[in-house]
Amino acid sequence: MTSGAARPLLRRIRGCSSQSDPAGPAPTGAAEWSTYSDQPPVMGVDCARAWVASVEHRQRDVASPLVRCVDAGLADGSAFFATYAAWTAVRLGVVGRLPGAVRDLPSRVEGVLVGAWADGVVAGLDGDAAGLDAVGEQFVELGASIDAVEAFAAASRLWSTDGRARAATASIRRARESLGDSDVRTPGLVLSDDAVPLTDREREVADLAADGLAAREIAERLFISRRTVTNHLQHVYDKLGVSGRSELRTALGRG
Repeated sequence: MTSGAARPLLRRIRGCSSQSDPAGPAPTGAAEWSTYSDQPPVMGVDCARAWVASVEHRQRDVASPLVRCVDAGLADGSAFFATYAAWTAVRLGVVGRLPGAVRDLPSRVEGVLVGAWADGVVAGLDGDAAGLDAVGEQFVELGASIDAVEAFAAASRLWSTDGRARAATASIRRARESLGDSDVRTPGLVLSDDAVPLTDREREVADLAADGLAAREIAERLFISRRTVTNHLQHVYDKLGVSGRSELRTALGRG
């Protein structure tokens, strides 16, 4: 979504809305959504402002409207809206700004999808990468592919912060698998693009290896030794969490 498309959405929005499967939310969640649809769209506008800020790369402006949305949901007794806004904070990489009260959300919501959102919020607050991976798998089973992508991407960022390069790569690969053939570009994937960065030389070697060149050919092309090529490839395999060339093209997003 471009900023030109996002701003009209901000003007028109009448409530928070999810990109997940419409059949996902439990009836209680759907009822809350319906209840708020005819009321002043304060929460929806705040959620929309956060998305617009993210789209326009104003990361410093993302958290505040989501915190307001969470606070309003908790104050009004709408655990559904508070959970949606809190999960959005996880997706947009600002979960650390949320109030501690969101930890109680899993016990206050009903429905499998909304429950998964709440579990994802707690995992995000705890810095629990494995927990976010598990939530991602729940979303996959529910057919909530965009939520799954964001959960895996958030897990990848946490794994990377912890220095767990292989785990970070595995999570981001799972995110891209969940996305399938869709050309959707989610904020979570944008934030996680450099979760496991390769050096310029490692990228050169990896790209040539993915093209099918042998180590000798890569060495001749780059004017380095075969041993150096082999060392670079091993570093690439370790960072990307793959065992060899057979998995390299997929890990690089090329097949």
